[in-house]
Amino acid sequence: MELFPFEKIMQVPRYPANSPRQDFVDIPRNIDLIHIADSFAINSMRGLIKSKTIGIVAYIFGAHLKIEFKKDYTIATVEFRIPYEPFDEFGLFYDDTNLFNAKMKNVYDELNHKGIKTEMTDVGFCAPSIGVNFFSCDFDKSLDVSLDTVTVFL
Repeated sequence: MELFPFEKIMQVPRYPANSPRQDFVDIPRNIDLIHIADSFAINSMRGLIKSKTIGIVAYIFGAHLKIEFKKDYTIATVEFRIPYEPFDEFGLFYDDTNLFNAKMKNVYDELNHKGIKTEMTDVGFCAPSIGVNFFSCDFDKSLDVSLDTVTVFL
């Protein structure tokens, strides 16, 4: 898979692990819920009402792929929960960097080495210029932990 920040994610696997068939689909900015539902088998959906956010959340591949939609049903974020075989196999690349590295520190170091500004958060770090957040359940101010989710803002 390839990330074009704030534009699209190319070549996202359409089918779950161990499927006899594997096709791919691009997820562009402003794609809507109907088009995502046409491309993927959605396991479950729920409404989302928070203080500043109203929309819908769709869970795909047993919640390994989570897509949030805005109030107008256009896409807001795509969250990859890793490890998950189809995602790991294909990776998510930006500028030759695989954003699905097993260790959070490796992704952080590689992005900073390429001059991509990163910022620490309460649960990991983010790279605002490319619209990606990195999360670990084990994060405690140390980046030497496994990477659990990568969230892409489109």
